Amino acid sequence: MSDGILGDALDVRRARLVVIHDTWVGLSPHAPVAAVYELRRETRGGLSGEGRLSTAIAGERVVDVVVSPAATSRFLTAVAGARWVPGPYVAMLDHTDDYPHIEVALHVDVREIGTRSGVVLLFTESQGEFHAPWCACVGGEMFCLPGEEIGKALAGLRTPLKRATLDRMSR
Repeated sequence: MSDGILGDALDVRRARLVVIHDTWVGLSPHAPVAAVYELRRETRGGLSGEGRLSTAIAGERVVDVVVSPAATSRFLTAVAGARWVPGPYVAMLDHTDDYPHIEVALHVDVREIGTRSGVVLLFTESQGEFHAPWCACVGGEMFCLPGEEIGKALAGLRTPLKRATLDRMSR
């Protein structure tokens, strides 16, 4: 199978449910640090739901999350544009005591006869600012996403996902 674009495998821009699990363990008394979000598509196109932020020391805090329609569109469009290549996923690890594990599940419902539906699971255990490379599982097939598109798209949601709250909890 040749290279492709994730959105060609399944149009993730139509995702009705986005579930994000973002955990980190490493050399810190706060570890594990986790953020888990369940976000549903609103009528106007945004995402909303709740997040559960936790650290070993601070415990768990539940936060309300609202992602504007514009930010939702930017996020899903960036994810849809991620380039995939055939081959196995191999996490980029270049130092110790820093172990991220991020999963993003995008659920695309059937809207009309003939449109494809399903789940895209994106995951990474790579270090670095945008955690590249990523892996995608679509329709039972796995693809490597070598670029930073997914990590950059998630970084664009930092404010609505209330990551500053999690940062304060892990100080």
